[in-house]
Amino acid sequence: MKQSFLILLLILLTNLFVGAQSVTNVSFEKSGKQVVISYDLSGEPGSTWNINIYCNRAGDKTWGTPLQKLTGAYGNAISPDTNKKVTWDVLSEMENLEGQISFLIEATEIISPKIDPPIVEPIFPPEYYKYKKSKTIWLVSAMVTVGIGAFTYLQTGTTYTQYQSATADADALHSKADLYNKIAPIALGIAGICTLEFIIKAGKQSKAKKEKKLTFYPQQLFRGGGVALAYTF
Repeated sequence: MKQSFLILLLILLTNLFVGAQSVTNVSFEKSGKQVVISYDLSGEPGSTWNINIYCNRAGDKTWGTPLQKLTGAYGNAISPDTNKKVTWDVLSEMENLEGQISFLIEATEIISPKIDPPIVEPIFPPEYYKYKKSKTIWLVSAMVTVGIGAFTYLQTGTTYTQYQSATADADALHSKADLYNKIAPIALGIAGICTLEFIIKAGKQSKAKKEKKLTFYPQQLFRGGGVALAYTF
């Protein structure tokens, strides 16, 4: 009895619909107790598509769920090409199939999420980071002491001018000018030392940067994610 259902199906298979413009040249043929559906799938090179096939009997108001007893070019990750084939084992999925039968081939493009290029963070030798931190400290120290030296140098001239025209507080102004006059060269001398140390540490940091380094960054793999390591000589 099942064989007669299959023969009736092939005779009455007059309407076969395409669910997307990417599917063309649809045809079918009998192969034993199975139905072989052929189609062309168009799309951008490298694109992948999800293919579902539905069966509708006369009187059905919906297409129902996709057919399951299929083999061949259906399901996920189907690439565009001509003469795609899907084999449906009819009698394994439906014991009673008769009347006007239609099919729907639904093609949905699989859009891969956009992946931004990985941010490469080089990992340098420990000395590189040590010199980098030390260089920053010496730079800040040089800037602070230069500021102190410049301020006290200017204050020396200003206070000495006030001292020359002062009367009651002349001694105090003279002491202040003398103090500024002592601080200024000391601060500027320290600033020079800090600047020299900054230059030395910057040179050592640059040298350490040129040594062997390890680059560590995440990389998208075919399934899931992974870690890529690159050792540069």
